[in-house]
Amino acid sequence: MYCKNCGNEVAEGVRFCSKCGANLEISVDPEQNTFVNQEQNGEVYANQEQNGEDFVNQPLYNADANDFVAVNEETFVAPTKTKGKFAKKLLCIVVPVIAVMVVVALCFNSITGFFTKNFGSNSDYFAYVEGTTLNGYSDSFTSLYSKNQSGFSNGIGTQNELKVELGDSLKTMLSGYLNGMDLSWLNQIKLVGDTSFKDNKTSGTFGIVLGEQTILTFELIVDATTNAVLMRCKELNDKYISLPVESSINSTESFSALTMLFTSTKYLPSEEELNDLLKKYITIILKEITDDDVTKESGEVTANGVSEKCTVLKLKVTEKLALNVIKAILTEAATDQDIIAILEKFENGIKEASDIEIKGDAVEEYKEGIADALENIAETLETLNGNGSEYFVLTDYVNSSHNIIGREVSVNSLPVFSAISATEGTNLGFELTVSDQLSIVGAGENNGNSISGDYVVAFEGKELLNVSLDNIALDLENSNSKGAIEIKLGKDVSSLMDSSSYTAISLVNPSIRIEVDASADKSIASIALLSGENNLVKVSLDSSIANAQTIETPAADAIMSSTEINPSDFDFSKIIENLKKAGVPQNILAMLQYAVLAG
Repeated sequence: MYCKNCGNEVAEGVRFCSKCGANLEISVDPEQNTFVNQEQNGEVYANQEQNGEDFVNQPLYNADANDFVAVNEETFVAPTKTKGKFAKKLLCIVVPVIAVMVVVALCFNSITGFFTKNFGSNSDYFAYVEGTTLNGYSDSFTSLYSKNQSGFSNGIGTQNELKVELGDSLKTMLSGYLNGMDLSWLNQIKLVGDTSFKDNKTSGTFGIVLGEQTILTFELIVDATTNAVLMRCKELNDKYISLPVESSINSTESFSALTMLFTSTKYLPSEEELNDLLKKYITIILKEITDDDVTKESGEVTANGVSEKCTVLKLKVTEKLALNVIKAILTEAATDQDIIAILEKFENGIKEASDIEIKGDAVEEYKEGIADALENIAETLETLNGNGSEYFVLTDYVNSSHNIIGREVSVNSLPVFSAISATEGTNLGFELTVSDQLSIVGAGENNGNSISGDYVVAFEGKELLNVSLDNIALDLENSNSKGAIEIKLGKDVSSLMDSSSYTAISLVNPSIRIEVDASADKSIASIALLSGENNLVKVSLDSSIANAQTIETPAADAIMSSTEINPSDFDFSKIIENLKKAGVPQNILAMLQYAVLAG
């Protein structure tokens, strides 16, 4: 037997060559049908199947010639150890583990809620349920806060269109009151406007459009740094009118406040800082609640005939609990470096950005105020007899997913507020009552992300309004809302109005329909007065966020003082011409011209 590496003769059964140290045991790859290091008649051979042909007994080393035979690189394939079986075994282990991790992550809240409910104390479960809910509110609030803060700090712009559409029946009714005046041209009136807030300045451009014709435009510039208010209607005069501060903003102090509004927002905490603070103090509040304050039991709630099993948590808020909560908040806040840093940053920023004099040290006054409050609380707790008086009882109705589906607040065992939303399949029942006087009761359908249904608003048992929800969807965290609400007069109100009342104003089954489609950057909302299925009048607002434009203050020669204005400075002919282009009849134009000249 010879070494395939150096040709040295080695004895049978030896694993390594004594001359070069090469491994003489070569594995077999059954898929490539490769066999190496086989010896026949003093020669080492390689058998390989490649490209559909058999290359058999190709000598790698000729013992007689004591030399190697050249082998084509494509013919000889270096053998490799297969890892297929190991990889399959690894996958069998890894895949289930990953699947379990994904399930746990997706169901983390439910799993946490299950164990807290069944193995934790009553106060632990109450803290979990309320903490989850309050943290969600915190996320929604700070998200909205961040958008507003960014707009004021870095500048923000808006584009708006307010549109008023008159229905044929309303125009007919108005024409009757106006002795048959032709109002066919009065179809749509729009107020369009662009606004910008940037660098302590505000600007707005607003136009009144009749049909497709712009009638007149207004421009307004407010400069909080120079206490200037400028306005122009370019159809009347090319110059801006400088309005007196006293009449437009009431006082120069208002300008200082406006300056602070623009400049101070950049010194406020960020969204993350505020969110962390809110959640921190939510946790502090909930930690003060003990098992002596909370009871837990299984129950069932019913709202307008729809029932759902739930867990009933009752928190008794006593004088002692309230004082302990306030004490815990103030104790932490007294030395909270995050709050102190925010105060210092805000105070220093205001001093630099405005002429307002801030006396004293905000942080020291903050600490002194907390110290006084803590001293008063300590004295009250020392004189407190037991838990003190009972303020109120908060009841949470919690479903199987550990979400609050109802709340009730009672004082002296009498409910003063109750709101319950029970679900059975896709059926949704809702009841809200305030002091047994005002109530909203109804049922509908839960379509996953949206709610539809019919509800009755009553006061002291009298049906005031009937409200229909049409696929209402709310996403507070992302500032999204969508759907429609239709409001009709309730039967007890309708009965107070005879048919002649409706006839006098040409109304048949009057109702109001509100439609909303809003996101964080754009919103479309409308409100319509309907008579049956027909629109009498519809008001729509289309608003969107835009980039703030740089606001330039006009040159001095383009501004005139309001005290210097003469009627002759205004030319109304352009406005009259625009009205004519919009289709306004000549008799109405004549009336307008007479009114202007007479004025």
